[in-house]
Amino acid sequence: MDVFSRRSLLNAIVRLQDRIEGGKVCWRHANGRTFEITPDDQEPDKVRVIENEPRLYDVICLNRIWWDDPNGYEKAYRSWSCLPYQEPSIRDKSLFKSFKSRLRIISLPVEDTIDAVSDAIDQNRVYRPLITPFVLNYNDLRSQVKRENMQRIRNRNEYYYSKQIKQKEIENVYEQSMGADIPYFFRGIRNEGGPICEDGRNCLLSFFNSPSIDTWDKVADFIISYDIINGDRTVWEIWISLDPSAPRSLNEDGDWPKIPDKEMFIRILKTARTAPKPKPARMPKIFPLATIDSVLNLKVIQENAIRRNLEMTELTDAEVNEAFSRGIQSLCGRAKRRQKVRGRMGQ
Repeated sequence: MDVFSRRSLLNAIVRLQDRIEGGKVCWRHANGRTFEITPDDQEPDKVRVIENEPRLYDVICLNRIWWDDPNGYEKAYRSWSCLPYQEPSIRDKSLFKSFKSRLRIISLPVEDTIDAVSDAIDQNRVYRPLITPFVLNYNDLRSQVKRENMQRIRNRNEYYYSKQIKQKEIENVYEQSMGADIPYFFRGIRNEGGPICEDGRNCLLSFFNSPSIDTWDKVADFIISYDIINGDRTVWEIWISLDPSAPRSLNEDGDWPKIPDKEMFIRILKTARTAPKPKPARMPKIFPLATIDSVLNLKVIQENAIRRNLEMTELTDAEVNEAFSRGIQSLCGRAKRRQKVRGRMGQ
């Protein structure tokens, strides 16, 4: 990377460090590659850097040519400029998906950061940040198992009680539709909101008195039944359930191939006004509870995904054991720090 680019990156880092509050800075190289720079709250003289995906690059660089382009950046730029809504196709695009490891990115001093970005640009490869070692400890695993199992039990109970409430709502809707103030011909005809409105009754009555394609077209998609098993059902849906010869779709001209006769329409209304069958809510079975092994396997899978994105080898059994050793060391370090704090408070 030339001197001008290094100075430009340095100025971007200085602007970031001069800010009173944190935030981030997006720095763009002359060839269009962009990098997100964030400060380290614990060590103000260090920063973290990740490279943005190619689709976030500036199209100004389209006229530039990379003589050595193993990652296919130039091709991605040009395809993106022609089809702005198409995702660029890059062989190692997955390397940019390191957002899950952002919290574990090791912050570097300013000079080391500039050198690392410069090497990535000079070698025309994706910038791969260093991440902290993988750490595991049984206390965290047990806590996560407890949280996941409590959430599963909570979801199970919420599902059961929601079903009970839903059943009561459906029964109340049916009772309202059977009220004495409802004309007998329309009793039991309902939707999720309650008895059908007066306009709906008039449409149904119009088809009953004079069946035609026009009157049928107005009532075919009208909801006249509501229960917990079938949910909302329209006049057309009930007709299909009663008559195998009922049309499932309109013809090519958008017209109805046939319409129900008056006798069938009476059967449709009779089916619609049927009282909802009581379906007692059953307490669902608890999904397999989480265990330490299942949580550990999930963490290993997530860690391997991060390592693949950074072109690192997958974890071995020995490395998993080392991760547990680091967890024990970190716990011991925390205990020692707590003892020091207590000692100072005692003094």
